[in-house]
Amino acid sequence: MNRQTNLRWNLIFLLAVLGLARPLLSITGVYSSLGGSTWAPALVTVMIAAVWVGIAVAACSSSPLATLTLAGALYGVLAIVLQQIIWNLVLGGAPEGTPSTAPVLVMSWVSILATNTVWGAFLGLLAAGVCRLLPWRDTAAQEGCVTVLCRKL
Repeated sequence: MNRQTNLRWNLIFLLAVLGLARPLLSITGVYSSLGGSTWAPALVTVMIAAVWVGIAVAACSSSPLATLTLAGALYGVLAIVLQQIIWNLVLGGAPEGTPSTAPVLVMSWVSILATNTVWGAFLGLLAAGVCRLLPWRDTAAQEGCVTVLCRKL
């Protein structure tokens, strides 16, 4: 099975940036203003996941698995960069209780990257499954999703 995958890097970047809503809501204190409960971050995570899958399916991505896996990995990188920017430029250093040694900090980065890459892969498998269930999928990939969807409507 030698299938060439044309990745849409603009879509991957868009999805990764969209995922930053979750840490930004945490940084800005939105979760704390809701009582600090765990339901708000979980709800935002589920909403972002649904949007990622929906966009990957609606955009007729040629490989939703690769697209969302890379989006998850890129999100992890962007989340680490955002964290470091906030820590160093805004707070003037790491908050109390954060990893203080380089090896522990690097392991936390590896964990962030691995977790988000696996999450993206899971969502990619979910999107691929949805795509296989759609009868217009093959035609849409060739003609363009909007054309096929308008014809179906």
